Amino acid sequence: MTGNRIDMIERAAARLRRDAPLQKPLIDQRTPAANTPDAGVQPAGDGAAAAPAGAAPPLFNRQAPDNFATRQAPNIAAPSPGGLANRQQPLINNLQSPALSRTPLAAPPLSALMRPVETPAAETSAGPRTSRSVVLDTARLALAGTVDWTADRTPVMEELRLIKRRLLRRAFDEANGPDSISHLVMITSAKPREGKTFTSTNIAISISLEEDYNVLLVDADVRRQALRQNLGLEANQGFVDLLLNPGLDMADVLLRTNIPRLSILPAGMMSDRAPELLASSRMRDLIHDMAQRYRDRIIIFDTAPCLVSSDAATLAAHVGQIVFVVEAEQTQQHEIVAALNLISACPDISLVLNKAQPLATTSYGGYGAY
Repeated sequence: MTGNRIDMIERAAARLRRDAPLQKPLIDQRTPAANTPDAGVQPAGDGAAAAPAGAAPPLFNRQAPDNFATRQAPNIAAPSPGGLANRQQPLINNLQSPALSRTPLAAPPLSALMRPVETPAAETSAGPRTSRSVVLDTARLALAGTVDWTADRTPVMEELRLIKRRLLRRAFDEANGPDSISHLVMITSAKPREGKTFTSTNIAISISLEEDYNVLLVDADVRRQALRQNLGLEANQGFVDLLLNPGLDMADVLLRTNIPRLSILPAGMMSDRAPELLASSRMRDLIHDMAQRYRDRIIIFDTAPCLVSSDAATLAAHVGQIVFVVEAEQTQQHEIVAALNLISACPDISLVLNKAQPLATTSYGGYGAY
């Protein structure tokens, strides 16, 4: 009896071992979706495991109805090599390396966020650039010897008007071609303190009083900068900075004054390289650009004296007219000749006698009521 029972148990175990591959597991180790009606049906896709070779095909391949309650989210994790297809990838990548994953990213400083964006002059989003405005102090102008052009006529005013008329006539002559530089005027002298800055300032103000002309006064005496001192200008950039920085626009350094139609270009930063900068190709291009951009105005360059600096001789080749100031009874003839030879590159040079005693036969007298 006992032997028969043992035989029955062995036959049953053998039958179970034989039929085991064909038995369907009661519990699927892969957890089905919670909203899938039939947990025994395997979803089709790349992540589904292949059925055993000897397994019978399912009788039904039912799919869940396409509605919001039963719709399954797609598997966005791409299968990776090494049997990690079922490992879910994070939906948000913090872009940190594994070694620095525990170190929080530092926020950029506020100064970096508020740093202004540098844009070319012609491409500013706010439109064309506007020059800075300055107010010239009339009391300071009077101390510098500037003529009060709002007062009654004086002999000095009439003499300056004569000089102005000649410059305007030559600058805007109808015979001038499109490339004429006659509206570029340089004012210089042989030695210091002969009155070249006095002449430059008063001629510029006199031209600004005209109804049809504008004037740009340039302080090209980059070493002394007497024009800035006489007018009381506070400017850190100017003519020299335009030569040093090609990306700097003229409107960034130009000053509009409270005198209508008068603008001023200061000398700017003092540099030991000024003589070489004035003799460079950048200088030639800058003067050409000024001549083409401001063809409707007189451009006056107050330059250093000829016998103490080579700047005047360099600039003479780029202007159309020169006003050479001579101090009466002080400047020697040989000094005048030497200075004129240095600026002979300009074809049109006019001499102005300054600080001369008026003569009744050659000068204007008082202008009163009659």
